[in-house]
Amino acid sequence: MPLIHITTSAAMDPAQSDAIIRRVTDVVATITEKDEDYVMVLVDTARGGVGGRPQPVAFVDVRAIGGLYEAINAKLSAALCTLLADALRVPPDAIYLTFTSYHGENWGWNGRTFD
Repeated sequence: MPLIHITTSAAMDPAQSDAIIRRVTDVVATITEKDEDYVMVLVDTARGGVGGRPQPVAFVDVRAIGGLYEAINAKLSAALCTLLADALRVPPDAIYLTFTSYHGENWGWNGRTFD
């Protein structure tokens, strides 16, 4: 149910990408108390920068059916910024995150919705 879509301009090889997927899954499952079997992580690369200057950046879009609120979002922001800064050398001030919570009827999976 939680979907974490990371888009970054940091260079990474497939092994790094796989490691990030594993680590993000662990972090999100732990903080949100959701079963890791339902955590989906996508990692894409793109060109990017801040202030018109190309540099390593990351955008993290976190979506879930419920469970995202101020305290959880703050924990996720801290943990994911630290993880990406360490793994990809993206400065924390060049990492933006969004958090979106959905009702179950607005999320489909396996041919049905979570209503």
